[in-house]
Amino acid sequence: MTTEGGGKILAVIGGMHLCHADSERLERTVAALEAYDMPYLYPCHCTGEASTAYLRQCFPQAVQPVFAGLKISF
Repeated sequence: MTTEGGGKILAVIGGMHLCHADSERLERTVAALEAYDMPYLYPCHCTGEASTAYLRQCFPQAVQPVFAGLKISF
């Protein structure tokens, strides 16, 4: 998937509100994220620890740690 201008999406960054998600919702989320084919995924706090771990299993190279003061450069 590309941006409107034709550029590649490099990252999805943010809280994904998955901390109480069931397995079906997690699977749908993973399927949607796969369409982006992005090299980086930064799940923030409201994604939840268990959901972040699941995303890390599905996207082992893409999921990056997020912490206060993090600076991201592309």
